[in-house]
Amino acid sequence: MGREPLSSSEMERFSTGALRSRAISLVSSNSRAATIEQLFAAGGPAEALNRWEDRERKLTSAELQRVARQYLNAAHASPW
Repeated sequence: MGREPLSSSEMERFSTGALRSRAISLVSSNSRAATIEQLFAAGGPAEALNRWEDRERKLTSAELQRVARQYLNAAHASPW
């Protein structure tokens, strides 16, 4: 992942999986409330919950690769 960008079909699978997972995680009122609470704790507005899907669909392979390089490395490796 860090060396080569994802192909368009891989990005489509990634995005579809993320969107599906998010939708399933928001089925109950309790899970929606917990997600809104997390948004507030991070300093974001509750309406960001409604914009998440649009932002996910705009994510590019280059952006995903940049974040992977930043966080998926030895400096961030867990000893567990």
